[in-house]
Amino acid sequence: MAWPRGGGGPLAAVVTTLLVSLGPGQLSESAPPTALPTQMPSPEPTAPTPEPTTAMPTASPTLFTMGGEAGPVGLEVDPLSVCPAPTGADPCGWAGRPATLWEEKHLQPCPDLVTDLFFEDPATGGVAHACDAGDVYTLPRSCGDVIYHGIALDAAGGALYVSTGHSIRRVNFTDAPLGPEEGPRDLVAGYRTIRVTGFNLGSSPAEVESVKVKGVACARVVYYNSTRLDCIVGDPDVLSSPIPEDCVSVAVRGAGASDRVTPEVLAVSRRAAGDRKPIVYLVEVDTVGFEPLAVAVDSAGRRLYWSNRASKTIQSSRLDGTDLRTMATVGVDRVQDLLVDSASDYLYFSEASSGQVRRCRLAAHLVPLETQEEGRERAPSCDAAEVVVEGLRQPRGLALDREDGFLFVVEGGFGRIHRVTLDEDGTAPGRHAGLPKQLHVYQAKTSVELSGVAVLPPEAGQNPHFDFSHRLFWTEINSEKVQQGTIHGTGSRSVPSVPSYGVADPVIWPKGIVADDQRGLVYVSEYLGRIWELSYTNATHSRLLVDQSSFSAASQIKSFLTSIAAVGTRTKKVVLRLTS
Repeated sequence: MAWPRGGGGPLAAVVTTLLVSLGPGQLSESAPPTALPTQMPSPEPTAPTPEPTTAMPTASPTLFTMGGEAGPVGLEVDPLSVCPAPTGADPCGWAGRPATLWEEKHLQPCPDLVTDLFFEDPATGGVAHACDAGDVYTLPRSCGDVIYHGIALDAAGGALYVSTGHSIRRVNFTDAPLGPEEGPRDLVAGYRTIRVTGFNLGSSPAEVESVKVKGVACARVVYYNSTRLDCIVGDPDVLSSPIPEDCVSVAVRGAGASDRVTPEVLAVSRRAAGDRKPIVYLVEVDTVGFEPLAVAVDSAGRRLYWSNRASKTIQSSRLDGTDLRTMATVGVDRVQDLLVDSASDYLYFSEASSGQVRRCRLAAHLVPLETQEEGRERAPSCDAAEVVVEGLRQPRGLALDREDGFLFVVEGGFGRIHRVTLDEDGTAPGRHAGLPKQLHVYQAKTSVELSGVAVLPPEAGQNPHFDFSHRLFWTEINSEKVQQGTIHGTGSRSVPSVPSYGVADPVIWPKGIVADDQRGLVYVSEYLGRIWELSYTNATHSRLLVDQSSFSAASQIKSFLTSIAAVGTRTKKVVLRLTS
């Protein structure tokens, strides 16, 4: 499927070495543009920052603006601070950056009676595998890897919004097969600095024809010498998934392009033998930047909200990715889910570090920037959020039944769903008489891990005490189930249209879920890059809306789980876990 590529536009960067701009068929030096604002600790620069020049134009898909009225959002590190003037043995401080890089190898299933454990590799963004508490390995990655986290529904706009961990992506849904214009489109991303080390990388900037990441030329290249280049990339399509080292290539005039990354010993041997072709033996990706996890949409206000785990903030933009704002900067280190209640002007969020669910008003946040008093910074409106629930272990998914005044919260650490009775918010007096403020309504089986939750509105006039319709939905990560039950947690059962093991394409590793009561559907995002459209009224209707699970790790896991189901073994235990 050919998706429209969003021009991220030229990315501003401040460096004290040669900064070259790559255009079609030409290479030229470029003056240093605007500096990026710094929000995260980084080494002190050893050279003065040049005066800023022109601001970066706004485009859609949007690359974050730098130093504008709405900034800084997502761009937390000045490249000058990350990589100051090249002096000393380690000019960019790479040696001081802690990282655990596990060995990469193809999936080797654990022995019988030993648990196969799969989880996100925090160092690379890929998928890791371990046998119980044994050695950990990273599964091979490809240039097309996509992992889905949060999902949000804009029913009025006919679209889903999903976070890939590196970008915010829009997916239009229609009854017809999705064409190029309806396919996933990345709206918002940050930037990455990619350090390439090797030999024969050009004796001068003029010899460097291109530096490409996933086949896309870098917008800015920092040339140091023939053994090192830095690529600064801000294209949302490139950044929507992790960047494996073999997806980076360097082309030098008269010498061709580099092959796959070569082990350093072999690279030294090739150079000693007189090989003039570009040789790359090390690719390092700066992971500081934009890493969205939870996502929510305000259909009435036409805005997106997401949590950025890199900057530990909650951020917002219009639905087209423009007008970027920071909502919260305090106490939002690990926000797992977001929920917008447009009618009551509340943003709810679950925060795993504190074990709390909080809410804040959106009105102050939506005041146009131009109406604010000149010279005064407006504090983010969610830094003093109200605590709704506390004392939870790893709170995750959130769902709101506004008509009945109930908030449903997944407690991931104990496999529970809680129902919280909200005060005010338009509920009729006496409607909740006899109902506790907080009630643990569902308990999953031992070792079953819950993630997302969704709820349908009640029928008109239905008394919540006697409401036994199956309108509560949730996802079970490691049982590969999408379940439904009553708002009291009773009558739990699988959604009848969910493809299970034994069919060609079962649901695997379901994570996020949203419900569309107008169409009688739920949409489920899989961690491994798929989105399902499932009917809760028609047992025969299930459709893969998006399928990006053909890359290496996902295909191996799918094959492995399907083979287990085929033989029907019960001596093999598999655990799919969330670590974010």
